[in-house]
Amino acid sequence: MKKVCIALGSIVLLAIVSLAQSLATPPPPAPTPRPITALQPPGARATQAPTQSSEEVKITPRQAEELFHSVDDILSFDSRESGLPIKKQIKRKLTSRGFYDPKTKTVNMLDWVPIEEQEPVMAHELTHALQDQSIGIERWMKKGDKDLGEGKHNPTPADIDNDEIGTAREAVVEGQAQAMMFQYAIAPAGRSIVDSPELLDSMETTSMTGTPSTEVFNSAPIFLKESMTFPYSYGMEFVVQLMRKGGKKKAFADVLHNPPHTTREIMQPDTYLAGEKIPLMRVPDFERAFKAYQKFDIGGIRRGRAGRTVCRKRKVKAALSGVAWRLLLCRAPEG
Repeated sequence: MKKVCIALGSIVLLAIVSLAQSLATPPPPAPTPRPITALQPPGARATQAPTQSSEEVKITPRQAEELFHSVDDILSFDSRESGLPIKKQIKRKLTSRGFYDPKTKTVNMLDWVPIEEQEPVMAHELTHALQDQSIGIERWMKKGDKDLGEGKHNPTPADIDNDEIGTAREAVVEGQAQAMMFQYAIAPAGRSIVDSPELLDSMETTSMTGTPSTEVFNSAPIFLKESMTFPYSYGMEFVVQLMRKGGKKKAFADVLHNPPHTTREIMQPDTYLAGEKIPLMRVPDFERAFKAYQKFDIGGIRRGRAGRTVCRKRKVKAALSGVAWRLLLCRAPEG
């Protein structure tokens, strides 16, 4: 479920970039941001080319050659902006799906999208390549790779801790990649994600409302939307806050070697910067304690967002006061 949500979430967030980039456009005749389309979201490894004949959608051999050459330039951009070193050349391959493959150390580029529309997505995927060269993504993500929802028994404190580790680490790698994608898009306009709070605000708003092109997402329950977009939206906010307070080394290299342990640290970067540690969450006896409750969930929620929608017309046994850890309980309606 977690992998599906991440892929769907990336589709929405790439559409968000198109909206947010308009805020980064300076008055003419200053340069404008690079174009971003929603054709291929970062991380959506199952995304296929449009249902047209291959003759109609394939890029030309000359375009393919330019695309291959652009990898080095974009990789250099990512390295310069993030501070993550380039240790090896990146293999490249033209295919119908776009993603970085840590097993083969290859960036797969789309053979049906023009180069100028792919570049920001490549900035995202090539950030994963730099992360992989620094810490080995697959090995790094193995800690916490068990999905809490896959368990057959009530979760233990250790299960919840493991799930938190995995989600927090996913937010780091996707947040860093998303930050570089945004930075690449707005760089020609002379803007930086560090000093563009309105861009992040627009992403925050659109991440919950969607766009006209995301009809299914727009009608999804708000809690599902939060889960789908968490690694990208909260992850990027976390990275930007670390850049503002500690520079790019703190936000990239340092956090990869000293990752956050909980999603609370992602949602509240100051707790990560302060080195705050909290004990494992004690898991109640669900069968005995919650017989009268129809639904529960554990995690951080924003006031005025999840509480109103998830528990509408039910008694909410929690104080929704800002971002904090909560046990959200919704009593089943009588009858």
